Amino acid sequence: MKDNLARVFSILPEERIEQAVNGTLQRLKSVETNTKAVLKWCDFDERGRFVRGGATDLSDYMVKMVSAPADDPELETMARDVADGFAEPGRVTCNEDGTRFTLFLPDRVSTPQAAPVPRIRGFIVDFQVFKKIHLTFQSESRLTDAEMRVAFQLLAGITLRHAASLDDVTVETKRAQIKTAAAKMQCSGQLDLVRLLMGQLSIISVIADDEMRHASFAETFISEKLGRDARLVVERLGNGQILRCVEAGPADGIPVVVLHGMMFGMLLSGAAEHLKTEGLRLLMPLRRGYLDARPMLDLAAGDSLVEESYKDLNLFLERRAMKDVTLLGHSLGAVLALHYARRFPERLSQLVLLSANTAGADTERDSYADILYGGYKTLGEGTSLSRAITLEFSRHYPDQATAKTMLDRMFNASPADLSAMEGLETATPVHAWFPDLYRSSVAGISDDYDFVMGARLPEPITQITARFIHGTEDPLTPVGTIRTLVEKHSPADISTISGAGHFAPASHAEQVWRLVAEQVRHR
Repeated sequence: MKDNLARVFSILPEERIEQAVNGTLQRLKSVETNTKAVLKWCDFDERGRFVRGGATDLSDYMVKMVSAPADDPELETMARDVADGFAEPGRVTCNEDGTRFTLFLPDRVSTPQAAPVPRIRGFIVDFQVFKKIHLTFQSESRLTDAEMRVAFQLLAGITLRHAASLDDVTVETKRAQIKTAAAKMQCSGQLDLVRLLMGQLSIISVIADDEMRHASFAETFISEKLGRDARLVVERLGNGQILRCVEAGPADGIPVVVLHGMMFGMLLSGAAEHLKTEGLRLLMPLRRGYLDARPMLDLAAGDSLVEESYKDLNLFLERRAMKDVTLLGHSLGAVLALHYARRFPERLSQLVLLSANTAGADTERDSYADILYGGYKTLGEGTSLSRAITLEFSRHYPDQATAKTMLDRMFNASPADLSAMEGLETATPVHAWFPDLYRSSVAGISDDYDFVMGARLPEPITQITARFIHGTEDPLTPVGTIRTLVEKHSPADISTISGAGHFAPASHAEQVWRLVAEQVRHR
């Protein structure tokens, strides 16, 4: 295999070929033995209260956030130690079997609006994490696994006698391993070796949440507005781009991939209990332009954001090795899901189209929603126009009274929607989170409107089963319009929810997720 790998890497400079071969073999060995380097960490305020935490895969560039220490037994133990006063910066605590240690480091956090405040960061370091960091900085030292293990044990504060007992060797063997490791790393002795290793280990404070820095706004929004129902995962796709994915439901639930619309908070807020009951796990890649702090010009470069989102979704499915996918499209995302299914039917097994919003204008109803959509269509297509309109809306949504007036007008025809927006049903009050979502999603929202207003609904999709789930009182898209879609997209059917409006997942959550689960299990 080495010779073949050397041929593969022959385009590299000669001095890098061997390093590339060894790195590849090491990665393959890690996969074969199922030993991943996962760094778990938590941040605490100066009173010892949990602020945030996560698990960072150092091999796959993926960070999974946790909403509470109780979500992970090891982080729960760390939080308990902090609460008991065992978390002074610089302290190292090792578990009884010597397989991991916890390192606490000082930190400071500041914002443009507030002066720096002290925090304590706790990191759980096991042998695989230590090994990954060591090989990153000093792979040329060529330490054996036994030598790396004794170095790890030194950092953990394990005595030589205890280390020898754990590994069933003599103390003299451990001493010899330390001496050899120190020589290979050009250290004068054990103390010098520990200093060097601890210096290398300081990088954990950066790599723990390095990928999260690209998604800081999304992290704050998800944790503050949807923390009890959802969690954020940040990962790199095959093209090097960052993808932010919101996950909800039990980790062992049946996966359902979501193409979201504008008000996805009404889909996720309060859903956790029902997803657990039905055994569903939602995977919702945040589409470009949503909860996105990047400048508008950066987002406007290249293809439309909808097209970029389709590319991201394909790469996401490839990275997760997902085939025969159930794709759930919600609101405007349902129309995007229909177009995606038309173009990439081989990736899907079925569609679930929930509260589909076709953004049509019904002149007979003459509601505020119909007037708005009719105005869009009369003005015509144009990305700059859509963004100008969306930006103007974003100036008004921060005022809570104005935002309430606008949303009440849009959904006034549905008492169930009005109740859901006030937080009287499953979801939290919409006014608590929608202004922040809108302001940070101008590019995505405007691109969605431009796409949906300008694109005709796709031709019938015959390879994929589609289930529409729709409220009988949806003020945005009448159920009659959906029935017409069902007739065109055979094989397809519709489940109507009596009395529900556009926010059926919030007002009729139990019924919605039961219908979704029935469809998922039916395939």
